[in-house]
Amino acid sequence: MLTKFIFHNFKSFRDDTTLNLSAAKITEYADHLFDTGIEKVVPVIAIYGANASGKSNVYQAFEYMSQYVANSFKFGGDEDSNQKSDFEYMKPTPFLFDSKSKDQESSFEVYFIDTSSDSMKSYQYGFAVNSQGVTREWLNRKAKTARAYKRIFYRDSETLDLVGIPAKYRENIEISLEREVLISSLGAKLKIPKLKFIRDWFLQNEFADFGDPVESFYMSRFLPTGFVDNQEVQDNVVKFFSAFDDSIKGFRVEKVSSPDSERKEEHYTIDAIHSMIDSDETASIPLRYESDGTLKMFALYPILQMVLERGSVLFVDELNARLHPLLVRNFIYIFLNPNANPHRAQLVFTTHDTWQLSTDILRRDEIYFAQKDKQGISHLYSLDDCVDEDGVKIRKDENFEKNYLNGKYDCHYTEQGIIMTSGAAAAIVVIANSLLDNGDEVVTFAPYFWEYKSYVETLYGKLVPALCNMETLQPDPETFEAALSPKTRFVLINTPNNPTGAVYTEESIRMVTDILKKKQEEYGHPIYLVSDEPYRKLAYDIEVPYLTHYYENTIVVYSYSKALSIPGERIGYIAMESCVQDYEDLIAGMTASMRYLGYVNAPSLQQKMLLKCVDASVDISIYQETRDILYHALTEIGYTCIHPDGAFYLFVKALEEDDTKFCERAKEEKILMAPGTAFYGPGWVRVSYCVPADVAKRSVPAFKKLYDKYQK
Repeated sequence: MLTKFIFHNFKSFRDDTTLNLSAAKITEYADHLFDTGIEKVVPVIAIYGANASGKSNVYQAFEYMSQYVANSFKFGGDEDSNQKSDFEYMKPTPFLFDSKSKDQESSFEVYFIDTSSDSMKSYQYGFAVNSQGVTREWLNRKAKTARAYKRIFYRDSETLDLVGIPAKYRENIEISLEREVLISSLGAKLKIPKLKFIRDWFLQNEFADFGDPVESFYMSRFLPTGFVDNQEVQDNVVKFFSAFDDSIKGFRVEKVSSPDSERKEEHYTIDAIHSMIDSDETASIPLRYESDGTLKMFALYPILQMVLERGSVLFVDELNARLHPLLVRNFIYIFLNPNANPHRAQLVFTTHDTWQLSTDILRRDEIYFAQKDKQGISHLYSLDDCVDEDGVKIRKDENFEKNYLNGKYDCHYTEQGIIMTSGAAAAIVVIANSLLDNGDEVVTFAPYFWEYKSYVETLYGKLVPALCNMETLQPDPETFEAALSPKTRFVLINTPNNPTGAVYTEESIRMVTDILKKKQEEYGHPIYLVSDEPYRKLAYDIEVPYLTHYYENTIVVYSYSKALSIPGERIGYIAMESCVQDYEDLIAGMTASMRYLGYVNAPSLQQKMLLKCVDASVDISIYQETRDILYHALTEIGYTCIHPDGAFYLFVKALEEDDTKFCERAKEEKILMAPGTAFYGPGWVRVSYCVPADVAKRSVPAFKKLYDKYQK
């Protein structure tokens, strides 16, 4: 029973890619699962993806691994030998679109459980291969009750450790092993039981590519075992067909003479027997005249028969090709039904058919998506691993089909790309520490949160402000472009904004990201867009654009302190899609920075708390009411202020040139404001309305009194 398949640097998949059949800790359809006593395993995996997304390459990666295990004992030999040419044909195809990957090894690894006996041993087997041959190979085994795997063998360019192979076989392996040959394959040829078991496990699995018409035709030439002379087998086929075509009542099989007398192949004609609609009689129709769907299912049955009997894995590419969705659904149900699938066979299939994206068929951990980013790199992730733009996991009661078609699951967020932090401030410092060298620049839109300067300059960077249009508080394209330079490492954007309460419009975001794309290409290095979003859920009657929809190199920073109204509780996260340039290096750098900077880990108690309230938010109508009271009152008095669409700040024009002195005079009326100079907005002040509505109402006379003082 397959529990995990991991591969790296194969075709469109450059990075480590995992197909995990171990069940996640979710509640839906617990009866789907195979309980091995070690862990629970899913019986079905469906892989969805557009054309050229890479979903078929997952199928091909496992097929390549299986074929190499089955055949590599033939490889090697002299340069001009047939064995050498066989290896040339089996060389792996690495990711070809960057200079490093195309020359690196491709690796493949499986975890599986032997369910053929009560021992239930677990196996970990894998190898890496490049254009020269096998670079690494390993096999480990774990007993049902054991905590850790024990090594059976390991090899690389310098090591050959056969510790778990009986001594009487070791010399033969050492003498016969060539660099193109796998120990598992050679050991099976030498009839070494432990190694023959591994080879045979791969041989028991089956593959069917229904997207390939040649392979489909080839499959259709095979008959189920015993079909010719065993009525029970024919009855089982009829029963199988009845799920989608109950008009077929049986088959008539006749042997025919071969056109080539020298060939020993036996040939048969097969008629499908149908019921007559107006009598109890039957009619025979040559099987070749049946529908494409019926012929395809007939071709699939022999493979299905073998897999169900063995309890092995069936990989099907393009299962939906020329099949009605209901046929696909019925086929899936065979693997989900313990009565039809007593030996716990598994099905992994690729498809375009969104009919199966339904909450009444598959669990979230049985649904995978393959997607290719703009760099041509494919990524594979499960629906259960997927989170939305707010960092919230996909719920089991969502309309999976609708959301998939609408692009909701197009993001490449996985657990690896979510780093819990001690608040948003810590997150930004971690990012800066990972990206900045001495003298590097960070551009931000002014007015900006005053602590940004210390975050950057403490790490010997330089914060470059790009002043917004002070009439609209939206980014100004000319000012922004002028602020960028070859030293710019990232742009720090905060919407809804502190201190202004502005929400940057989609038009502004498109302008910003279009300029970044141009400059990124011009400078020849990535410019990251760091989106600081603690106020995302505090927006009034306006949608806050998700920056990841407009720019691939976006890193999202979030804090729960505002949305949950828990100021002082340091808990947030960094979120990156896998399409972000240098994704793996950035994750490694940020993880190391967390330790180096002393954060080590986000507080565990707050993380546990978030599990209970991750979807919660404050009642923003309270903030909105207070905003409306202050905004309308101050503008009626005569103050100049721009209408805020989010957060809980009002940016107000000071009544004198020195905004700091203005704030001091305001204290005389018991009004506390922050000077705009601190936010790179001189001549303005920030009014925080994070107070009850009645407090705001009672403050209006004080604002009026302050205003009148300046009119004298």
